Amino acid sequence: MALKRHGLVRRRRAVGHTQESLAEVLHVERSTIARWESGKVAPKRGSGRCWQRFSRSVRRS
Repeated sequence: MALKRHGLVRRRRAVGHTQESLAEVLHVERSTIARWESGKVAPKRGSGRCWQRFSRSVRRS
């Protein structure tokens, strides 16, 4: 989980997103992003749409 967690933080920062701006793109709360990055929880299986939105936002950046 630690590698995935660090990968999320690294990718988020690389494209210039704050936790808040990424949460807006993914339509989740900022605290959800914080919990994913801290490793307290993992994204649910049904969050595929979230990652599609994230991928689209990365391509636009």
